[in-house]
Order: sequence, then C-alpha cells, then structure tokens
Amino acid sequence: MRMVVLGLGLAAFFCAGCGPIQASSAITRADDSLREARTRGWDKECPYEITAADGYLTAARDLAGRAEFDVAREFADKAAQLASSTRDLAPRNARLRESRGKAAPGDPSGKAVPPADGRSGGTR
Repeated sequence: MRMVVLGLGLAAFFCAGCGPIQASSAITRADDSLREARTRGWDKECPYEITAADGYLTAARDLAGRAEFDVAREFADKAAQLASSTRDLAPRNARLRESRGKAAPGDPSGKAVPPADGRSGGTR
C-alpha cells in the first residue's frame, strides 16, 4: 500500500511539471520563430502575421506567468505557427507587391511609381 501511495505521489509530481515545461518550450519555439522571421526580413513582407504572432506570444507569456499553462502553450503554438508561415508567405507577398508596381525608395505609401518614359500607363 505504501508503494502505491508513493507511486501515485511521484506520478502527480511529474505530471504537475508537464504543464510548465510544455508551455515554456512552446514559448521558446515561438520566440525562435519570430526571431528567425525578423532576421531574414520576412516581417517586412508579412506584417499582419508577425503582429498577430507578437500578440499571441505576449499573451502566452502572461498566461504562463499566471499558471495557465495549457492555454499559454496553445497561444505560443499559434504564435510559432504564424511566425513560421512567413517563410512561405514572404516570397509570395514580395512577388505580388512587385507585380503591382514598385514603390519609390523611401516612399512609405506603397504607391506605384509612374513609368520612367513619362507615359501614364492608361489607354489613349
């Protein structure tokens, strides 16, 4: 009987540690994914995904700090997924932006630059 109680106690102890460990590793993965996206410049092509991932990661850290480990892990997983999705989306977004017309250097409006030959590009 004593061994059963000891075994159950140890099982409860190790299971209690699973939540914090899983949440912590998910937060680390999400942080690494965001860092990679920023380092490679994908954040410039996918601002919505990066902003959402930042929000999810902030919420995950807050939830982990309040011992809501399951929800923290879910939010961190979502942040990592969004940050990782920029790997595929950034080249596509860059091609789409380029096909719509290049923005002038330093022009934050993103408006297309008129052709160099002075034509408006419209019909005559």
